[in-house]
Amino acid sequence: SDQRRATLGKTYDKIAENSIGVNEAFIAYVSDMKEIQAFLSNDLTTKGISAIAPICQKVIREGDSLMLALGNVQIAIQRAREEMSQNNKSRGK
Repeated sequence: SDQRRATLGKTYDKIAENSIGVNEAFIAYVSDMKEIQAFLSNDLTTKGISAIAPICQKVIREGDSLMLALGNVQIAIQRAREEMSQNNKSRGK
């Protein structure tokens, strides 16, 4: 029982570890997306679109990183669910 509790504690620690920085990354991503939207609502010329291209590339990279970070959090949550399920099955025996 103590070992299962310790294992579950480590699993929850992994969720917290994987969650570090995700909120800030999401806020930055949304902010940059809004900047692109505002810029394009004012200037849809070829020159305007070219001017915003670097920030678009940045947003693509941020989005990729954010997806990876969120995937790691999801995996950690799934492991916690599995661990809790195993603990509940063990108690039922």
